[in-house]
Amino acid sequence: MIATFPNILFDLFTVNAFTAGFIAEQLVSPALSGDEKSTVSQALHQLHPAQPIFPEGSVYATRLPTRRYNPLTIADEFACHGLIVESLRFMNSHAVPPQFAAILGQERLKALNQAAEQRLNDCHWREYFTCSTFMAVARLPSPL
Repeated sequence: MIATFPNILFDLFTVNAFTAGFIAEQLVSPALSGDEKSTVSQALHQLHPAQPIFPEGSVYATRLPTRRYNPLTIADEFACHGLIVESLRFMNSHAVPPQFAAILGQERLKALNQAAEQRLNDCHWREYFTCSTFMAVARLPSPL
């Protein structure tokens, strides 16, 4: 089985409201009570108020709630359904955080992203953060 997933670790790379949300919900929140979670979340969103800019037609541009998945834990999620993840592949690489397009210009950003796409899947740790999508290749366990 092959399945693709939006990558939640990419939120750390975007340096925008998604980054603040990731820190609040995934890193800080588990240690806090309900009121503390709300206060910390609001403070983090004030530090990173920038809303992401999405390409026209992107599922994210519709503002529909979309679950993003962690490539570091996807094998555990598949195991709950009796599947074994054999490999991960990354796609939609970003050379710089997306909002830097205004600084670099669309043409330069496009060239940088194309170069990043060509280097994909060299099993580099950066792909876990700089790619907005990943693919899991999974199989059923072998019969004994």
